[in-house]
Amino acid sequence: MTLLYGEYKKPEILIKLEKFTEENSINLEMFGFFLDQSMPFAPQPIDMIPFATTGTDGTYFAFLTDFGRVKSLEEAPIIMYCGADFNYEEPSSSFTLFAKNIKDFLSISTQIYNPYFVYEADPRLTNFKNEVEELLEDEFEETEERTSIAKSLVKHLDLEVIENLNEYYSELMLQRHNKSEIKTKDGLNIIFEKLRGDYDKEIDDILGKEKLISSLSELNKSSRLKFYRDYGDVYRNLDKDEFHYVLEVIIKFLKEDNLPREAKVLEFDLNKKKNYNLYHKLKNNES
Repeated sequence: MTLLYGEYKKPEILIKLEKFTEENSINLEMFGFFLDQSMPFAPQPIDMIPFATTGTDGTYFAFLTDFGRVKSLEEAPIIMYCGADFNYEEPSSSFTLFAKNIKDFLSISTQIYNPYFVYEADPRLTNFKNEVEELLEDEFEETEERTSIAKSLVKHLDLEVIENLNEYYSELMLQRHNKSEIKTKDGLNIIFEKLRGDYDKEIDDILGKEKLISSLSELNKSSRLKFYRDYGDVYRNLDKDEFHYVLEVIIKFLKEDNLPREAKVLEFDLNKKKNYNLYHKLKNNES
C-alpha cells in the first residue's frame, strides 16, 4: 500500500518472510500473529505503519517512524497496540515497545510464541522460560510443528537468538526513554534529535477551529509533533462531526511541516469517517 508506506520501502526481511511463508504454507498464527496491513485511524499514532496483527482485540504490530526521523523501516522500533485496551485516562496502557527493529521482532516471536507475554506484564521482569514451557504443555500437539517451523524461520531469515530477554527489554526501554526529546501521553515518546531543546509548550484545552489554527501556528515544530500524538486525549469528548475539524487542522499543519505521508494517512481516515457518518445520517432519514 503506497499510501501507508509513503516513501518508505518495505523491509527486505518482511518481503522474504511473506515469500517464505507463502511458498511453504506456513501459518504464522502459531507464533501469535499473521501479516496484515491496515491504515491507522484517529486518534491512533499516525507515524506508525502496521504490518501484522494477532487477529483479536484490534491488536497489531507496527513500525514507529517518529514522524519520518527513522529513515529505513529495517531500523524502526516495533510497537504492539491493543485497541480493545485503549483508555483515554491512561493512553500508555494500550501500547508497548515490542522490539528494537523488525528482525528482533521476528527473533522474539520465534522464541516466545505468544506476544502477549510481552504486552500483558513488564517484560523486564517476566520469566519467559516458564511462560513458554507452560504454553508448550498446554498446546502439546502443536509443539513439534511449532519448534520445527521456528528453526526454519531462524535459518532462512538469519535470525539471532536473544539469550536474555529481560536484559534486552531493560536496555530497549532505557534507550528509548533516554533518547526521547518529546514526551507523549502514550508513553512511546518521540525521538527527533535535530530539534533538541526546541520543545516549548502544549495545547491542553479544547479550542475552536480558528483558535486551534492560531495556536498551532504559534508553536514550534517540536510542540506540534507532540500535539499530533496527544490530540486525542484533549479532544476525546467532542462528537463525531466536531472531531472532524480537529483532523482537518492537523492535516493542514502536517502538510506545512513537510509530513506528507502522515497527512495523507489522516486524510484517508477523515474521508472514511465523513462517508460513514453521511451514510448513517441518510439511512436514519429514510427510516
